[in-house]
Amino acid sequence: MDAYKVIAGEAVCSSQAGKFLERLVNDFPGRQCGTAEGIKAGSFILDSFRTLGLNVRREPFSFPGYVQEDGRVSAGIYDEKGAFRELFSCRTRTYIYSPVGHFSGPLAVAVQDGLASSQNDAPMNIQEGAIVLSDRMLHPKLLHRKISAFIYITPESAGGGRYTASIIDRLSENFISPLPACSVGNQDGRKLAALQQRYPHQIKVRVVTAASSAGTPFEGANITAVIPGKAAGACSSKEGSEEIIAAGSHYDSFSGVPGATDNGAGTAVLFEAARILAQLAAGKPNKRAIHFISFDGEELGLLGSSFYVKRHENELNRYRMMVNLDCTGKIGPKRLRVHAWPEIIPAISRLTAQIPLTGEAVGSWYSYRSDHFPFWRQGIPTIYGYDGFQPLAGGQHTPNDTLDKVIPDGLLSDVIITASLLYLLANADELPWNRRNPEEMTGVFNEYGILEESRRFADPGVCRTGSKYNSQH
Repeated sequence: MDAYKVIAGEAVCSSQAGKFLERLVNDFPGRQCGTAEGIKAGSFILDSFRTLGLNVRREPFSFPGYVQEDGRVSAGIYDEKGAFRELFSCRTRTYIYSPVGHFSGPLAVAVQDGLASSQNDAPMNIQEGAIVLSDRMLHPKLLHRKISAFIYITPESAGGGRYTASIIDRLSENFISPLPACSVGNQDGRKLAALQQRYPHQIKVRVVTAASSAGTPFEGANITAVIPGKAAGACSSKEGSEEIIAAGSHYDSFSGVPGATDNGAGTAVLFEAARILAQLAAGKPNKRAIHFISFDGEELGLLGSSFYVKRHENELNRYRMMVNLDCTGKIGPKRLRVHAWPEIIPAISRLTAQIPLTGEAVGSWYSYRSDHFPFWRQGIPTIYGYDGFQPLAGGQHTPNDTLDKVIPDGLLSDVIITASLLYLLANADELPWNRRNPEEMTGVFNEYGILEESRRFADPGVCRTGSKYNSQH
């Protein structure tokens, strides 16, 4: 397509994505949703979109606050006189929405090919009241087991174990999880595991988790920018009735985490695609509107995207596709990933054959852990990411997720792919698919076997009727 050459040429010449990313990461590190840095980052993004001449809006939402802090883990044995003798201690990082306090129990170690080896395998043979130490991510089925705490061993030796993940139970008051959890550095985790091998029936562990502002009402904000569409075929030029192509990325990170690859890079790609497409639309309007959405609170449990879908639920029939940009900027072979909707892959393949950078066949993929999920759950098709790999990005969710981890060529290729994909979706004569209805979605959930497991990411708790944190809009 001629537009592809224009898009690629503009992206190569401008280098605006890299400049935007530097500002976002350097000026607003640790931009956790609801914190001062998070609020400033949202204002920066809003002002940046406004410079493009787009219709821009800040959509705030409220939620229970939580700012994680450093904690402590110690291990030891009781001597013959019943006195506790500490053998090891180290600093930890509390997980988001973990219960705060002191917890103790025997140690259960699950490293390498351990008990949480896959999302389909339930953790087995855990002593009741144990503290589980694992180098695998927290298995969802551990959340409601009768264990005392979970300790995650990070992949990195550097970073002091300051890895942060979100544990959220939206059915609980203040989102507090039923399970205390924290992270330790790789070397510290291995020392703990070695102690358990040395004293298999004697080692006891004490975990201290800490946080501030737990349950205090915080405010996050999504930032939206719109390129309006023009009447064509099934589309309508009447404001409020035109079809919509949505593109989203989350701009939040965690306290103390620069968030360069996750997800400053995705936000930079979103902004640069909007800049290029706004220029094209000024000369020739698109058939469909394109809505660019910078989500807040993804790391805390998809808060911003859940709020967005809830707030715009009366408009969702007009959304024809949502493209999610999370941890973009990868290098290597690229291909589009349709999210758990294989029947539309042929149509997407025909459409995107005009994008040379996506040489691989379109694939199908499933995950409920990013901002596409609230849209997909409502029956809207979504595309998530372009494959590839990030050889330097080993520090996501830690202070090591810095600008040097972002590869400029990967950022550039994803700008070109994103702008081209959105242009094609916004100007196709026909998009041959329909929104799934609730009954169809229930069937898909049952097919994947995750109906219950995904509930904690599905309910837009920020908008719950009767919640004291219910946003008023």
